Amino acid sequence: RAPNEQMADFNFRFQQTWDRIPITVRPTAEGAFLYFLKAMNSDIAMMIQSMGGTMLPGAYDIAIRA
Repeated sequence: RAPNEQMADFNFRFQQTWDRIPITVRPTAEGAFLYFLKAMNSDIAMMIQSMGGTMLPGAYDIAIRA
């Protein structure tokens, strides 16, 4: 995530990138969630997990609230 990028913009860009991966080689939804967490700093990643995020749509909402 870019230093001054808004979370909603990052979520949108992440989802667009994810959607461009061909389905035949796209990782699982759980894999997408892990890639999303890796893009965050460790504090935000831990917060997303502690607030119940396990899949992308929920993680997007939690990241914006966090």
